Amino acid sequence: MKRKIPTYIHAVLDYFLVFALFWGPSILKLDAYSLPAISSVASGGLVAALSILTRYEGGVIRVIPFTVHRQADIVFGLALILLSIYLFFASRPFVFHVIAGAAITLFALASKQNR
Repeated sequence: MKRKIPTYIHAVLDYFLVFALFWGPSILKLDAYSLPAISSVASGGLVAALSILTRYEGGVIRVIPFTVHRQADIVFGLALILLSIYLFFASRPFVFHVIAGAAITLFALASKQNR
């Protein structure tokens, strides 16, 4: 896959994903204390922390190299997909987690490695 997404676009996509992971359970009307809702909000927190700490345009503290960020995104995206399969999420939370995990993984694979 040819890497075409610049890091500043990747940063915007990261924060959009944080928003989606935080608000997804409310939009899907999931019980706030259900495992899919908790995993979604926790995932949003992890993506936010990683984004804030990364050395790229969206980073605030900028201590993590973008190469490490990309690798973490790939692992994290695949883990989100596998989590929804392994824990037998119902259809709506399952689809939401698979789409979020696939988006994280694909954005990471398509992002330029210029940092």
